[in-house]
Amino acid sequence: MEVQRDTPERHHAKHTHPTHEILLIVSGSITFHLGEDDYVCTSGDRLYLLVNTLHASIAGEKGCLYVISIK
Repeated sequence: MEVQRDTPERHHAKHTHPTHEILLIVSGSITFHLGEDDYVCTSGDRLYLLVNTLHASIAGEKGCLYVISIK
């Protein structure tokens, strides 16, 4: 398990992970780009990323604190 804090408008370029990941948004907001779709996640939201899912993200204007569980 990992805790990550992204500063306001922190951008993560497109990438993949070799494992499944579950993200729980603790505070703030973050937008994930998956394929052609954007998903805005806020406190209490969960996001499931399957192994090798191409994605990118950008934290909201107040940043984002989230927990990542790796499977």
